[in-house]
Amino acid sequence: MLTLSRKSGETIRIGEDIFITIKRVESDVVKIGIQAPAEIAIYREEVYEKMKSLNLQASSQTKGGTKRKSLIKLLGRLHNPDGDTPAPPPST
Repeated sequence: MLTLSRKSGETIRIGEDIFITIKRVESDVVKIGIQAPAEIAIYREEVYEKMKSLNLQASSQTKGGTKRKSLIKLLGRLHNPDGDTPAPPPST
């Protein structure tokens, strides 16, 4: 793992088209901005792990309306973890 020190407003560049900018540092929280091509998925680690777990769970269950609705509800909570109302599921 490469460890770099950066100050607020400074940027780290990965390759030709990925930029990570330190936006603000407040006590033990660092706000970062990430600029990357649209085809590169960017997730917080805990969201990625939950999505991976849900995908494994869904693939091991039989296809059924109840299971699908439950999965959609969980995915909605991932997109809006702090809100009272889950975000609507993506249309298919």
